Amino acid sequence: MNYMDIPAWIPAMKFLGGVTFTIWSIFALMKTRENMRAKYSIPEEKCIGCEDVCCSMWCSCCVVAQMARHTGEYETYKGSACSETGMAGNAPSIV
Repeated sequence: MNYMDIPAWIPAMKFLGGVTFTIWSIFALMKTRENMRAKYSIPEEKCIGCEDVCCSMWCSCCVVAQMARHTGEYETYKGSACSETGMAGNAPSIV
């Protein structure tokens, strides 16, 4: 099949799917960070009112690492990728 034989709607759908997934990912990370800050009473420091969306949009890997460090004691307990909490089975739950 030649590249010119591909219908124009296929690249358009791939693009729209990518944009939709990106927006959803940022939104999900923003809401998770927002709920975590509320649960642990962590105030916003820099961008009052929009810190969660700014951090989630511009440095999502930092947000994920920050949330993992806040909820797990990785210095004391080994992490586990295939567990419900991300921690080893002998690690206590942090409430």
